[in-house]
Amino acid sequence: MTNKISNASSDEDLVKTAKQVANKSRPEDICELAISLAESGTIIKSWQSTETADIPSTGGPFSLSTLLCPLMLAATGCYVPKLGVPGRPAGGIDCMMQIFGYRAEFNEIDLRRIISESHYAHFLSGGRFAPLDARMFSLRQHHGLQSVPELATASILSKKLAVGVRRVGLDIRVAPWGNFGKNMDEARAAAEIFQNCSSMLGLKAFTFLTDATVPYQPYLGRSESLLAMAKILDGSADGLLALHAEDCFRMALEVSSVNTIPTWHDARAMLAQHLETQGSSFQYFIDIASRTEAEHTRYVFARHSGHFSPDIPALRSALMLAQNAYQSSEIAFPDTLGLKLLSTSGEWVENGQPLASVRASTDVWEQFNMLIESALVVSQAN
Repeated sequence: MTNKISNASSDEDLVKTAKQVANKSRPEDICELAISLAESGTIIKSWQSTETADIPSTGGPFSLSTLLCPLMLAATGCYVPKLGVPGRPAGGIDCMMQIFGYRAEFNEIDLRRIISESHYAHFLSGGRFAPLDARMFSLRQHHGLQSVPELATASILSKKLAVGVRRVGLDIRVAPWGNFGKNMDEARAAAEIFQNCSSMLGLKAFTFLTDATVPYQPYLGRSESLLAMAKILDGSADGLLALHAEDCFRMALEVSSVNTIPTWHDARAMLAQHLETQGSSFQYFIDIASRTEAEHTRYVFARHSGHFSPDIPALRSALMLAQNAYQSSEIAFPDTLGLKLLSTSGEWVENGQPLASVRASTDVWEQFNMLIESALVVSQAN
């Protein structure tokens, strides 16, 4: 980078720096940016002798990796200080904030206590950790720089540097609408950049390329993600949800340095400890999962026979619009709409067959049902 940035830098300087890094693509510049973003707030360099790990993602709907992998990492014995950012439409921290009492902003003293007691903390910057990263991310969105792998790499690594994570896996969700490569070749090149920069910064990196062009599992929505997680943790998951859980399990075991193979029962116990330390309880988690399942009272049916092909970007957009319509200073993470796919992508469906169940109030459904129905595409047979 040609100019050093700090919290005092203007928006114009931050955008200029972002464009320089995006255009040069030099690992040294990416690492320098990551360090500058991390050093804009509190830095936690040591967690005693315990190994630290996390598995962030490059964004994209239907995956539960940022919810499930931290639990499994913690269950192996790793410390997991997970500094997150709000996602769209169902990022990890967005989902956890649906649980009554859940707190997600802490100072360093509270954070160390939570990690000591439960091995796992999921939290927002709150202006304390890498605040310049949050500011630059907002500017990247405004200036069309969100889907630049070099900038995404710097952003992800800055958060790991800020909270002392030494082993970092990256779930790269590959799709034409992805942030880390539109196809597998682009994603592999971006993964190599991430690996090289991680090594230069003294981190051990692991990358996982996953196909985001079809739903990983059936549940989409903030509370729906919690419902899906509850089913995995109580052993009732089946089909695509069970397969997705296995993929998350494998990612966590590869990233963990501990020769311990936990079970989902261990992860369930870890979640209970985690919720208690962050101001909530496991019973509140069960309550919202049960309530969410009961509120799936609306259905979308196929209007003709053909192959089911859900339009993932359109579904994501519909949920985001519904959330944005109800967002306010009092409700940071609104949860007005969610769905469960009842048919799988590529499946032949008959006229009148249910495609999805939906959770929505009457007002929300009247506003957004057309968007949901049009996104649940059935290609007519020739």
